[in-house]
Formats: sequence, structure tokens, C-alpha cells
Amino acid sequence: MDIIQFFTHSRDVLDAHHDRRERVIKVSRDITAQSKKMVFALHRAAQHGNNYKEAKSKQAEIMGLFRQLAPEVTGPNYHRYVRSFAGGFEEFIEGVAFLHYLEHRTMVTKGQIDQLFREENGTQVRSGGVYGISVVDG
Repeated sequence: MDIIQFFTHSRDVLDAHHDRRERVIKVSRDITAQSKKMVFALHRAAQHGNNYKEAKSKQAEIMGLFRQLAPEVTGPNYHRYVRSFAGGFEEFIEGVAFLHYLEHRTMVTKGQIDQLFREENGTQVRSGGVYGISVVDG
């Protein structure tokens, strides 16, 4: 491989990395925004009759965003991009924990969070620990 081919290949690798990172950040921003809307919907519902339909709808939208994010952060890319999406994941866990508390008056468990990220065939998708639980007070 001559020097031109080497630098062309290096450029392509770096461009692919930056493009993937930008996609991850964009989806994470969307997850964060929808998660905050979910929490606000829960506050409104708790004050006006306990109808969590809007919040559950937001949760379904967010799960769709996580499905969009998953292919970008599988394998070694998980550790490479975790800092780019951890904030969105944390906000989502706060919303899920708040919804669970309002419905059951108990704290959500890690197993219940993991269940949200289980694929239809039963395979567990990495859910990232307990982000959000330690800062559930906002």
C-alpha cells in the first residue's frame, strides 16, 4: 500500500467514525428531548387524574429511537460511543422510574429496566447499568 492509498483509507475510516458519532449524538438528543416530554406528561397526569397514556406513548416513541440507535452502538462501538448516548439513556431511565413509581409506588429495578431492552427473541440488549436511578430527583 503506497502512501496515497494509506491516507485515503485513513480518511475514509475517520469519516465513517465521525458520521456514526454524529448519528449517535442526534438520536441521543432526540431520546433526551422525548424523555423530558415524558416526565412533563407524567407530572401533568399525576396532578390531573393519573392518565399516563401520553407518557406511555412517549415511552414507545423513545423505544423506537433506541431501536434506531442499537445498530450504531453494537460490539466494540458500544464503548467507543457510550459517552455520546449515555445522557439520553439516563433521561429515559428517569422517566421510566417516575412512571413505575406513579403506577406501583415502588422503585423500578434494574431487571425491569433490562426487560425493556430485551428483543422479541429473548436476547438481552446491553442496557448500561443504572444510569438515571441515582439522579432520579432531577
